[in-house]
Amino acid sequence: MKSAWKKYIRPNLFYIVSIAILLPIYLHAVVLLLAITYLIWQKRSLTMRTFIKNKWLSIFILYVLIVSLINRNYIGVLITLVFFLFVIYFSSYLKWVTVERYLKTLNIFVLGSIPVAIYALLVYVSYVFREGYTLLYVFQYANVQTRAESTFFNPNYYGLYCIFAINIGMYLLLKSDYAKRFKAYYYLSFVLNIMSILLTASRMVLPTVAVAIVWFVFWTKRSYVWYMLGLAAVGGIALFINPDLIPRFSSIAYAFQDRFALWDVGWQIFMSNPLFGRGAMSYMNLYYLYTDKADMHAHQLGINTLADYGVIGVIILGFMMKDYLKSIVRLAKQIEYRKEFALISTMLVTVIVHGLMDVSILWTQTGYIFLAVIVPIQQLTEKTK
Repeated sequence: MKSAWKKYIRPNLFYIVSIAILLPIYLHAVVLLLAITYLIWQKRSLTMRTFIKNKWLSIFILYVLIVSLINRNYIGVLITLVFFLFVIYFSSYLKWVTVERYLKTLNIFVLGSIPVAIYALLVYVSYVFREGYTLLYVFQYANVQTRAESTFFNPNYYGLYCIFAINIGMYLLLKSDYAKRFKAYYYLSFVLNIMSILLTASRMVLPTVAVAIVWFVFWTKRSYVWYMLGLAAVGGIALFINPDLIPRFSSIAYAFQDRFALWDVGWQIFMSNPLFGRGAMSYMNLYYLYTDKADMHAHQLGINTLADYGVIGVIILGFMMKDYLKSIVRLAKQIEYRKEFALISTMLVTVIVHGLMDVSILWTQTGYIFLAVIVPIQQLTEKTK
C-alpha cells in the first residue's frame, strides 16, 4: 500500500483531485478533504508561509469568520473553513504546477466533460422516454420538469462548467502538441457541451458562452471577431422573432421578475448592515426576514458579495486581489503570452457575465476549476513548446 501511494498516488495527487472534482459532491468532497488533510500534514510550513506572506488574504478570512460569528451565521463559519481549506490546497498546487502539468490538468477538465455530458444526455433521454415525451421536450415546454445537471449540484452550476470546458478547449486547440493529439476530442467536447447547455435550460448560460467565445477570439484571432458578432446578431434577431429556439427563453420575463425579487431581498440584507455585511451565505441565513421564498443566494454576484461582506469586506477583497490583477495586466502586455491572457481573462469575463444572474461560481466544483485555471499566472510565463 505504501509503495502504491509513493509510486502512483502522491505524484499524481492533484491530477486525481482534478478528476474527482467532476464527480458528485458526496464523492469529490471526500477525495478533496483527504488530499487537503495530507497537504496540511506534509506542507505545514508552506501553509504558515502562505498566510504570513498574503496578509490581505489572512485578514479577509479572519474578517469573514468574525462577521459570521457576530451574526450567528454558522453556515458562514463553515464557508470560512472551506475558504481556508482551499487556500491550503491551492498554495500547494502552485508549488506543484508547471506548464506541462497545467496543460494536463486543463486536459482533464475538457476531456472529462465528455463522459459528464454523455451522462447528462442519458438521464435526459431516459426521462423523456419514461414520461412519454419526445426528444425535443426541453424546447417544447416553458416549465420543463427535468434539466441537465449531470454530476453537478444543479443545472446552473453544470452550465457554468460547460462554458469553462469550452473556454479551456479553445485554448488547448491553440497549443500545438495538445491540438495534434486530442483535436477530435476537443471538437467532440464542444458539441457535447453546447448540447448540455441547451439541456440545462438555463437562460443565462447561452448568452454567457457567446460573450466568452467572442472575447477569446478577440484576443487570439481578431480577424474573426466581426463574423462572430454577425452570428450573434443573427442569433439575437432569430430569438426575438421566435424565443422558443432556446429552452425556456419564452418565459424570460418571468425569470427577470423572479430575479428582481431575489435581488431586492439581497439588497435589503446588505442595507441591514452595509459596512460589515452579514457573513458568507447571508441570504440563506436571513431570507426569512424579508420573504417566504427560500433560496441559497441572491442570484447576483455583486449584490451577494455586498450582502455577505459589506463595503469594508469588499475593500479588503480589493486589496487582496490587487497584486493578482496587476499580474494579469502585465500578462496582457506580453504578446508571446497572448493565448494565456485570453484564457484567463475569458474565465474572468465568464464569471462576471454569468454572475449578473447567478452565483454558480461559489460551488466546490466550479470554484475549483476556476481557480486551477486562473491562479498559476507565473507558471504560465515559462517557456512552452
